[in-house]
Parts: sequence; structure tokens; C-alpha cells
Amino acid sequence: MIPVHKEIKDLVTKDKFNQGNFGLWFYKFVFLDGNTLKSGVNDVNDYKDQYENLREYNRFLKELIETKHLNQYAFCKSKEKTHKILTFRATLSSPMVTGIGNAHPCEVGMTFDHSLGIPYIPASSIKGIVRFAHTLSLVDEAYGKNIVDEEGWFDDEADWTKIPTIFGTSQDNGRRGKVIFLDAYPEKTPYLHVDIMSPHYGPYYSEFKPPADYYDPTPIKFLTVAKGTTFIFRVLIDKETKDIEQIMHDVSSAVKNSLEKDGVGAKTAVGYGRFTIESNEEPQDLIDAYEEKFLTEEEKLKREIKSFIDKIQVTNDNSSIDSLFQQWENNDKINDNKEIAETFKKKVKKTKANGEFTAHYKKVAEILDINLEESFGKDISEETERQTDNDIENDLKKALRKIKKANGDKKKIKRILKDHKKIKDKILEECPDLNELL
Repeated sequence: MIPVHKEIKDLVTKDKFNQGNFGLWFYKFVFLDGNTLKSGVNDVNDYKDQYENLREYNRFLKELIETKHLNQYAFCKSKEKTHKILTFRATLSSPMVTGIGNAHPCEVGMTFDHSLGIPYIPASSIKGIVRFAHTLSLVDEAYGKNIVDEEGWFDDEADWTKIPTIFGTSQDNGRRGKVIFLDAYPEKTPYLHVDIMSPHYGPYYSEFKPPADYYDPTPIKFLTVAKGTTFIFRVLIDKETKDIEQIMHDVSSAVKNSLEKDGVGAKTAVGYGRFTIESNEEPQDLIDAYEEKFLTEEEKLKREIKSFIDKIQVTNDNSSIDSLFQQWENNDKINDNKEIAETFKKKVKKTKANGEFTAHYKKVAEILDINLEESFGKDISEETERQTDNDIENDLKKALRKIKKANGDKKKIKRILKDHKKIKDKILEECPDLNELL
């Protein structure tokens, strides 16, 4: 039973509420027994069923989640000139529950995004767990500095901890941190699971009675974010931060430890909220969506050209180069681009066995306005020049070896210089002592 007016009840029946916000449903509508006007033991299951209906039939939810990630990514891109961006794509290796202490008739609450109605991890929570992980990493150093008091405490806001720089300090000191943490959202609409806990000492907590094993356990069901759900965490670090590279390392390490070791949310002591970091890159479909929505046609073309040039530069085998060249020729948007042609010039084979230019090189030459006849003559000239330089270098090495063997004999040295008179000046440059000897 839903304790609302009939007209409102008609609006919130399952067939009409499937387009709605589950967070609103969870906190504003309570299942009641029609006879006792009390909530039942299966309420959590009912909430899960309602969520599954919404997840399956709400055609807008998938689009809204994609838009949320798109907006966050666009924000990060807008800050690239002033901030370093860190991205962590992490998947739950155990169930997660957040907002367990939020007031709710089922006794166990959950944190939902107000707009989307799906579970998420608030930026404030992320900042807190990352600060905790960073502080833990300082304990050994604090003992090494002998600055830990008798109770095991040390000042975690001292400058050496980097906490003031990363996270800021309390309002009394009024120092803002250089790191921005964004809310973390699931990559896709997550599944929820029903879990259960059984407190054994209810009277001890509620009636001030002694803890004893003869109390009956009280099973409490609660919702969790299902194992296997992938979240995207985004962090921005001000580029003007002192020792920026070290700060980036410290933040990355703290995020990794907080996700993989310490856990996120409640009940982490019993294994909840553990993640496995999958990558430090944004999903490619998100990048594509961003470029499609926010970039001008000119910017898209520049990105495509740069991406294609990068592919050419890292490719070395002839068959792969041929494949890329064919892709280039078939792409009307970039098949006359001079930057790409210049890159291919260094990769494609220039001539065949019979001395004729290859089709690939002819295409490149056409775009770069290279005169093939002049190019052929220039190549011969350059090759001749290279051969001459090599000959001179070899003669110089031979002459120097002979002079060394002459062991200061003037007659022999004069003979050597006469035999190598074309490079006499170079020999004297290498052996200036010969001027005095001669």
C-alpha cells in the first residue's frame, strides 16, 4: 500500500513510474502493509524490483548517464591548459554500499544522485578516502622524523605531508588545495543487489544491556551496488603546483590504494567497496562523442590528421604502410594533406628494382610538388657526395694509423703526407704536433 491520494497513486504505479527517478522513489515512497500500516520485511526486495523495472524501461537513463560523463569530460578538457588530468576507470571487485547511515524506514539508506537517481560516489567522499590513504602512507616517514607523540599522533597538516597542497587545510588556516576531485559515476546503469547483515547484540546497543550470545539475531536487508560495476574517477591538479610531478605521483598512488586496498563506502572492514583499476584512459566512445558534439569541423579534421600521422610514424613494416597508404588514398577528407604526404615520404619505398619510381612515391611527389627528374638527379648527387665523404673519412683513418706506426720518423711521415696530399690539412688538424716535427 502507498499512503497517498488515489490520483497520486495512479501516477506512481509501476507502469507509469518507470520513467522516473529511483532515488526519489526510494526516499519519498514507503511500502506499507494495508492492515498494520507498517513497513514489511520484503521492502528492500520491492525497492530492488522497482529499480530493475526502471533500469529496464527508462529509455532516458542511459542517455542521461552518457551526458553526465560527457559533461565531466568536457569540463576536464576545458581545464587542460591550467590543470593536469588524472583518470581512473575502476571496476568493483566486491559489492559497494554508500550512504548506509542515511535515514530510511528500512534502517539502511543509500546515496543516489539527485538528478539521475542512480548510485554514485560524491566528490567529498572521494577526497576523504584519498586523503586517508595518503595519510596512511606518511606513517613510516613520521616515525622516521621522530615527530609522533606518545599516543601515535602527528600533525597531518604540516607542510612536509603535502596535505595542505593537495587537499587544503581547515577554515582556520584558510588554505585551498590544488587538487579537484569530481563525483564518480557508473559508466553504465548499474545493477543493485540485496545483501543482508544480522546484528546479534541489538539489546546491547539499544537497551544498554550486556553483550550476550543468547540474543536473537535481527536480519537486516540492504541494497548494494553490484560487483562488476565500472566507475570513472576524475581528478584535476593545478599545473602551477610546486613539485607537480611528485604531487601527481602521490595523488595517483593514494587513489590507487584507496580504491584497491582501503575500499569505498561502508563495511570496508569486511571486504565491501574494493575496486580493480582497469585503465587510466577515458572510454573511446566517450572521446568520440565529445569530438562529435564540441569540436568544430576544422578541429575534427586536425585531430584526424594528427591521429593518422601518429599511426604512420609508429608503423615500420611495408605491408602495414601499404595498408595505411590505401586508407589515405580512399579518404577524400585527407588524401591531399601535405603533412601526411611528408610523413609517408620517409616511409614508402622510393624506387622499384628497375629504377622506376613506385606508385606510392609518385603520389607523394605530386602532393609535395616534387619534380621527379630533378629529384632523381639530386639523389644521385647526394649519393655521390655521401660516397666522397665516406672515402675521405676512410683515407684519414688510414693515414692516422700509418703516422702512429711511423713513431715520429720524419721521412716516413713526409711520405705519408705526400701520399695523402688531398687530405693533408685534415691530417694536420687531427695531429697539430706534426707542424713542429716537420
